[in-house]
Amino acid sequence: KAPPIHDLNTDTLNPPTFAAAASQRRPGDNPVVYAGAELAKQQQQAYADISPLLSPLPPTQAFERCLAVARALNWQIIAQDREKGLIEAVDRSRIFGFIDDIALRISVHETGSRIDLRSASRAGVSDLGVNAERIRRFSHQFNTNPSTRP
Repeated sequence: KAPPIHDLNTDTLNPPTFAAAASQRRPGDNPVVYAGAELAKQQQQAYADISPLLSPLPPTQAFERCLAVARALNWQIIAQDREKGLIEAVDRSRIFGFIDDIALRISVHETGSRIDLRSASRAGVSDLGVNAERIRRFSHQFNTNPSTRP
């Protein structure tokens, strides 16, 4: 039932970008450039619940919590910039070892923070819903698991 897409994010108008991950991709891997409006439309139809994570935490604390959650989910952190509020990580599927890239952007939002996530498979046309589930797991862990609080 998953649509033939491999790149999901919480901000389809201005998705988080891949910088460190771009240097790790090989020829033949999926591009790091977001595919745009048509992909956003497919994502909205299939995954209407994927949206930015809003937190009452100030950005510096939200950044630390994002790092803690990413580590708790066993993501490999490949880049982080506290000043810019950017984190990049990779996650590997357990069965086939496929590598997916993850970008997080933490920014000021009203009295707290907005966290945007992007999860994209390096290979394949469809991710079979894996990237949406990854974003959901992160959001759930961020909001509910006290063991990952900084």
